[in-house]
Amino acid sequence: MSDGSRPRFPKHSRAIGATVAAFPIVATLVVIQQLAVNVPYQDDWDMLPFVTHWHAGTLSVADFWEQHSEHRVVALKAAIGAIAAVAGFDVVAHLLAGFAIAVITFLLVADLLRRALREGAAPLIAPLIVASSFLMFSLVQHENWLFATASLQLSLLNLCTVTLVWVMARWPGRWSSVAVGAVCATIGMFTEVSGQLLWFTGAVAIAWSVPGGRNRLLRLTVWAVSGCAMSIRASRGPRPCKSPGS
Repeated sequence: MSDGSRPRFPKHSRAIGATVAAFPIVATLVVIQQLAVNVPYQDDWDMLPFVTHWHAGTLSVADFWEQHSEHRVVALKAAIGAIAAVAGFDVVAHLLAGFAIAVITFLLVADLLRRALREGAAPLIAPLIVASSFLMFSLVQHENWLFATASLQLSLLNLCTVTLVWVMARWPGRWSSVAVGAVCATIGMFTEVSGQLLWFTGAVAIAWSVPGGRNRLLRLTVWAVSGCAMSIRASRGPRPCKSPGS
């Protein structure tokens, strides 16, 4: 503009983009509130022994460590236990928790898009955030929103994945980023077996973002040792408890 004033259209477009991006999120919440019922379904029934032991005060390390199909779901059971401590084994509470985790994940994805594109492709930020919202909160993925165990499991794994990438991009090269990334990878692998791939994702992020051969090699070595140690631990059963007389 010749008078040097800034056009109003970008502000309007951001407001429109935010409104459109919020639509599938609100629609998903309405679907949960209208259709969710407090009745376990499919894999939810497999968690009943864990919750029963929780309420009976007989919960042991073996209850956390017991495999669920091919998964070692220690983190998932910890989340279910935390919700049970507040709301009991309420399926709707689990669904709402999974939805809240998905919203946090979406906000991190939106921030990643802004950081990646603001310098060279700013006009693409709003459309991609809208597209991400429609993809992440698609009602086609009905098990994410209406199956309690699946909702928590998939949402928690997605949050771990996105958080790992976000922290590596936000503070590249820092030991604190490596530490937070390792926590995300550990939680992810104990949420679903595919979470073990986060150790590979983190290694790629470190190799890409850390400058200097020595610094990069040191961080990659620590990362690899941590990943191998956690994978070996996950392949074994719980450590036996010593008897009082031993």
